[in-house]
Amino acid sequence: IWYADVDGDGYGQQSASVAACSKPEGFVDTPGDCNDAEPSVHVGAPEQCSGMDDDCDGLIDAADPDALGQSAWYLDADGDTHGDGSQLLYDCIQPTGYVLDDTDCDDADPDNYPTNTEICDGQDNDCDGLIDDGDPSVSGQGTWYQDADGDTYGDPSQPLDECSQPAGYITN
Repeated sequence: IWYADVDGDGYGQQSASVAACSKPEGFVDTPGDCNDAEPSVHVGAPEQCSGMDDDCDGLIDAADPDALGQSAWYLDADGDTHGDGSQLLYDCIQPTGYVLDDTDCDDADPDNYPTNTEICDGQDNDCDGLIDDGDPSVSGQGTWYQDADGDTYGDPSQPLDECSQPAGYITN
């Protein structure tokens, strides 16, 4: 049995076969071409993100676990353009609500992401693992002065920048 190979890829159409003693012109002895108009499409071809069933297994692009060229996409539930590294999806095109970045430390809060500024609010706004006064990059701290004698006047040589007023310190 010989199979018609219109695209010349060495694989023929199962539905276009003939029985002959010798190979007719334009025919091959290997079936497995599901799209004889595309030379890159046949059984055993690598599945690509192409919009076609490249390997003739009935699955197209991201539906085929063997597809090459897929990107890792991460869920961005809070819309801050930084995704949750634990919420991964592979696809040929960007799914709605997903981004390529997987660095969000709090995907429930759009004010916490890696390039944000750390502020005095009790949260890790810049995703560096440090919160408020524990983060040297924090902004919005108050300047406090030690009032060792309790006279409501602080010592200007003893300033302390903190998010909250420490005991024994005042703003004056």
